[in-house]
Amino acid sequence: MHGTLESALRVEWRPFPEVAAWVAQWRELAGRAVEPNIFYEPAFALAAAPVFGHDVGAGLVWSRGASPSLLGFFPARVERRRYGIALPILVGWTHPYAPLGAPLVEPEMRAAVIEAWLDFIARDAELPKLILLPYLPEGLLADTIDTVLSRRGGSSASFARHAIGGGARTRGFFCARNARLEGARRHRRSLP
Repeated sequence: MHGTLESALRVEWRPFPEVAAWVAQWRELAGRAVEPNIFYEPAFALAAAPVFGHDVGAGLVWSRGASPSLLGFFPARVERRRYGIALPILVGWTHPYAPLGAPLVEPEMRAAVIEAWLDFIARDAELPKLILLPYLPEGLLADTIDTVLSRRGGSSASFARHAIGGGARTRGFFCARNARLEGARRHRRSLP
């Protein structure tokens, strides 16, 4: 387990089995999240975890105070190799029965929650600094992530757009700090 950051919000990384301790707060967040995701609701995610999530953890963003509220839930796994490149990347948790990668984020505090999560990743030596959010729906959450990254001097790329039921669209979302992303691009170009 990794530590927490001291700020207006408290962030921690937990192995997925440990998040069951906060099912009530997790369920409340899922009910009000800026982008609903049934696959990240406790009933579905906890049932799928033993089969599809043995190496999954979750970034939890909490308010501070006497009775903290869960404001952000970012399930992900660290992959050491992706797209044929040996490059560690933090990948939002999806699997064949859960093809939606929208983290659960408090609507009224979405920018602050995303900022706190990215700060945590940037400071934690064990987490990769490249992030892939597969099947992230286009809309307010994706736009907020873009805005926060831009404000921080980071970058993002959208790819593999998909149409899903009801005309909604999802995309793969790759974000990184500029220097790290450029290093990955240079490495990819140097491969035979």
